[in-house]
Amino acid sequence: MKFLRVAVILLSLLNINSVRGSANAATAPTPDKETIKIGHARFTVLAREAIRMEYSPTSNFVDEPSLFASKRTPKLSPEEKASLIIAVNGNVLTIKTGKILLTYTDDGVPFHSGNPSAVITDSKHRFTQNWTFGQKNTDNLGGTLRSLDLVAGAVPLDEGLISKEGWHYIEDSGRDLVSTTSDEDFENAWVKARSPNTDTIDGFLFGYGHDYHSALRALARVSGEIPIPRRYTLGAWYSRWWPYTSDDYRTIVKEFHDHDFPLDTLVMDMDWHQPPDYTGLTWNRTLLPDAEALLKDFHAAGLHITLNDHPQNGVQPSETTYSDFMQAMGQDPSQNTIIPYDAGNQHYIETLLGMTHTPLEKEGVDFWWLDWDGDSHFPFNTLDWMNELYFRHSMKSIPELNLRGQSFSRWAGWGDQRHPIHFSGDTKILWSTLAFEIPFTSTAANSGCFYWSNDIGGFNDDTDPWNAILQIRQGELIARWTQFGAVSPVLRLHSANHAWLDKRPWTYGSDIEESMKISFHLRAEIFPYIYSSAWSAHHDANPLVKPLYYEYPELSEAYQNPQEYFFGDGLLTAPVVQKGSDSNYSAAQTVWFPPGHRWFGWFDGKEHASNQSETVVNGLNSFPLFARGGFPILMQPYAERMAGANPEKIIVRIFPGNEGDHFKTSLYEDDGETRGYLSGDYSLTQIETHQVGQTLEVSFSPNSDIAPTYSPQSRTYEVQLMASGALKSATVDGTPAAVYYDSKYHINYVTVPGRQAKLSVAF
Repeated sequence: MKFLRVAVILLSLLNINSVRGSANAATAPTPDKETIKIGHARFTVLAREAIRMEYSPTSNFVDEPSLFASKRTPKLSPEEKASLIIAVNGNVLTIKTGKILLTYTDDGVPFHSGNPSAVITDSKHRFTQNWTFGQKNTDNLGGTLRSLDLVAGAVPLDEGLISKEGWHYIEDSGRDLVSTTSDEDFENAWVKARSPNTDTIDGFLFGYGHDYHSALRALARVSGEIPIPRRYTLGAWYSRWWPYTSDDYRTIVKEFHDHDFPLDTLVMDMDWHQPPDYTGLTWNRTLLPDAEALLKDFHAAGLHITLNDHPQNGVQPSETTYSDFMQAMGQDPSQNTIIPYDAGNQHYIETLLGMTHTPLEKEGVDFWWLDWDGDSHFPFNTLDWMNELYFRHSMKSIPELNLRGQSFSRWAGWGDQRHPIHFSGDTKILWSTLAFEIPFTSTAANSGCFYWSNDIGGFNDDTDPWNAILQIRQGELIARWTQFGAVSPVLRLHSANHAWLDKRPWTYGSDIEESMKISFHLRAEIFPYIYSSAWSAHHDANPLVKPLYYEYPELSEAYQNPQEYFFGDGLLTAPVVQKGSDSNYSAAQTVWFPPGHRWFGWFDGKEHASNQSETVVNGLNSFPLFARGGFPILMQPYAERMAGANPEKIIVRIFPGNEGDHFKTSLYEDDGETRGYLSGDYSLTQIETHQVGQTLEVSFSPNSDIAPTYSPQSRTYEVQLMASGALKSATVDGTPAAVYYDSKYHINYVTVPGRQAKLSVAF
C-alpha cells in the first residue's frame, strides 16, 4: 500500500509537469482563471482547499448562491492565483491548487467513482491522501446536530468538515437558492427553490490534509464568515420557563446584584405573551402590566432582553396588531381568519416582522429566541431559511442603529455558522448529559458551529420520578455544569417549568452557591480574552472552543480524550463530569498536557509535566483549567456587567514559559453591538511576550492603522506574573517600574501606564 501511494504521488508530479509544459497548447480556462467548463462539467476553485464541482447533462449550471454556499464567486489572493494551475489536454482536466491536485476526464457521463479524482497534499504535516468521487470518508471526526432535545447522554454526531483523511465532500445539490448572482447582495435577496428540472450535481470538495484550521478558513470563504455576536450575549444569562411577573423580574435582577453574581442578558420564556398558546406576539398584561417600563429599567441597568418566539400560528385575531396586519395583507379583519405562516412569502414575512416584531424591538427587545424548528406545510418553513430571516431582521429592523445580526436558534446545518448563537435544546438533567455536552460543544467546531449555548444544568429532570416527588435538586451537578458554562461559548442558566428546578444559585445551599459564584466571576474576569477570541473566530475562523487535534493533528493523544479542549488559544480545560467522592465533592478527571509548552493550574498555580497524561482531582470550588506558560491571558477587574463598557484597566496574566517562547495575541475592542467592526471600526492592540533567559519582555502595540476609538485614553495594564519568585528588576520603556510581590501566592504585579509600551522584567 505504501508503495502504491508513493507511485501515485510520482505520477501526479509527472502529470503536473506535463500540464505546465502543455498549458499554452491546451484548451484555455475562462478569463477569470478560477473557473473552467469542460464538456458538461464546471469546476471553480474557491480556495486552495476548496473546489466546487458541477455536472449537468444540459449544461444548466447554477450561478445563484445557496443557503450553504453564500459566496460562489472566487476571491483568491494574488498568491493563490499565482500558484494555481488549470490545464486541459484533450478530454482530461487537471487543477492544481497547492493542496488539491484534481483530475477529471470528460467521459460523457455524470461524475462517478474514479472520476473526478484527486490527491490531497499537506506539506506542513507531510500528508498525502487519495480521493475519488463518491468515496466514503471512514475517519470523519464528527460535527454537530440540530439540537440535543431530550438527549440523556452520548448520541452519534453528524459528519463534520474535519477528517483524519484530510478531505470532506459536501453535496449541495438539494439546498435552496437565493435569488441573486451577486455574493454582495446575498443578505437582501430572497429564497428560491432549485428548478425541479435541474439535473445538476453540485458539490464541494474540501482538501486540507491535517491542516484543520485551513479547512475552517476555506469553509468561511465558501459559506460565509462567523460573525462576532453582540458582546452581551457572551456574558451571563438568566433564563427560566416560569410565569414571572414584572415584580419577579425586578427582584431577580436585584438578587443577582445582592448575591454578587454578574448578569448581562435576561430571557423571557413562553409566558411573556398572552395565553394560552406558546405562540403570539402580544404582551401578557396580567403578568407584565408595565412591560415597556420594565424594558426601560432593564436597559438603564445595563441589561439586554430576548423573548421566546414560536411564530407558527401567525398573527391571530387575539393579537393587538391583528387588524392592521390583515389590512396590510389586503384581508378583511372582520372575518377573523388566520393567514398561515409562510416563510417563503416575502410580503407576508416582511409585513409580519415589521408589524409585530419591530414595535417590540423599539420598546427594548434586543433579539429573538426562535424556539421553533419549522414545519412541512410550506416549502420554506425550514430552519435554515428562518435563521437567515431572523438574523437579517435583527440587523435591519431599526436601520439607524446599524445593529449586527443576532440569532438564537437551533442549528440548521451547513452554512448556519453565519447566524450565531445556537441553542442546543431541552436536555435531561443527568451527569451523562453533561459528559456528552462537552465533546458535543467542542466537536461542533468541525462544522463551523462555534457558539453553542447549552442549558446550563440541563432542562428537565424527569428520568427519575422520585426527583419530582421529593423535589430533589442536584446541586453538585449544577455546580459542575456551571464550571463548564464558564469556559464554553455561552453561560446561560435555564430550566423547565417546575418549581423545584429553579436554578438561581442562592436557592441552593451555600456551598453550591459559592462554587457557582466562582465560575461566574471567572467568566467575568476573563471576558476580554473571550471577546478577543470571538474576533479571532471571525477574522481567522479560529474556534473559541476546539478539540486538541487542531493544534496536534499528528499526535494520537490529541484524539483520545473527548472531555478535553482548548478554550481560546491560551487555556486548556477538561471540566468535571462525575460525582465527587467526599464531603468536598472531590472528583477526578484525566488530562493530557500537550508537548512544547509549560502548563499551570489556573486555581492553584501548580505546574504539570508536558506530553503526559495525569489524573487531576478537584474539589467543588475548582475544576481542571490550565494556562499555557508564557501566553498572555487578557482579563479585567470583576464587573457586574461583564460585557459592559471597555474597561480602563486590562489585566494580563502570564504564567512562566520556556526559554525562547514568543507569543502574540490581540486585545480586540469595539462598540459591542453594531456592524461597524465589518468596516474597520474597532481597536486592536497586539500584546506580545518574549522569553529570553531570565528576562521576559511584554509589549503593547495598538494598531496604528486603526483609530483607538474603543481603548479608553486612561487605559492601564496590570501585568500579573504568576507562579514566580520576586523580580530582580522591572522597567517600562527603559524607566524603572514599581513592583508589588505577593509572597503568599507567588505573584508579581507590575502596572504599565498608557496604551503603547514595553515592559521588561528580570527574574
